[in-house]
Amino acid sequence: MDGSLVVYVTVSETATGRISRRVFLSLDAAENAVLRAWDRGHPAEVVIGTLTALSVGGDL
Repeated sequence: MDGSLVVYVTVSETATGRISRRVFLSLDAAENAVLRAWDRGHPAEVVIGTLTALSVGGDL
């Protein structure tokens, strides 16, 4: 592995209008979180990204 990790972030709006972001390591868990938000009547989506480990001045 090259030090990168695929992550899934759910972005949803709460009842008070606040934006919520949650990070998941599996697509299934992220999709379930979006479905729960939709059930509550809140807009939500899954954003797919990668995290890459970086070292500054030392070893990981």
